[in-house]
Amino acid sequence: MTDPRGLRLLLARHGATAWNEAGRYQGRADEGLSERGHAQALQLGRWLSEETPEIVLHSGARRTAETLARALPQHQATSDPRWHEIDHGEWEGLTYRQVLDQNPEQARAHWADPLHIPAPQGETLLAVAERVQAATNDLIAHYAGRCVLLVAHATSLQVLCCHVFQTPLELYWQWKFDLGSLSCLELYQSGTIINWLNRGYTRPASC
Repeated sequence: MTDPRGLRLLLARHGATAWNEAGRYQGRADEGLSERGHAQALQLGRWLSEETPEIVLHSGARRTAETLARALPQHQATSDPRWHEIDHGEWEGLTYRQVLDQNPEQARAHWADPLHIPAPQGETLLAVAERVQAATNDLIAHYAGRCVLLVAHATSLQVLCCHVFQTPLELYWQWKFDLGSLSCLELYQSGTIINWLNRGYTRPASC
């Protein structure tokens, strides 16, 4: 039997930026939304008109703040940097091909084991998991019985799902969150229910 005071958690990935559209590593770089990203944020707002989020959170990145400002202009939001994208370090601004051409051995090592091997001056997936798991546990502890909207990034949302569904972190990439998409979970102390995942219309792009 589930806890009647479960948390309804709406998960939104930010809208597209020019770097997403160019296939560039973005990470902590603070790019704003592109024209397509603004359109995605407006669509997100239409979907959210069917919901009643009481608490609105984002990572603090410009692209998440701009997504919220377009989608829910009347809502007050709180930023929490624990939800930020993985730090890609020296690779930010580069395409996958540029990374591979500049340092193929280092690139292949990272792609083979992102849990332990970061991009140069970047962050491991284990480090992301540590902060995301702590933030997720805080949501469950503090917002039982509430509806929370979180606007974040591909990797942080994927790691959240690995945590609440107890799937291996190395399979994080199997959780798909398109740009501008909306998902809905119900989190209980006893487990998590999927209401829907990845409601959206965008093509795959880099984080």
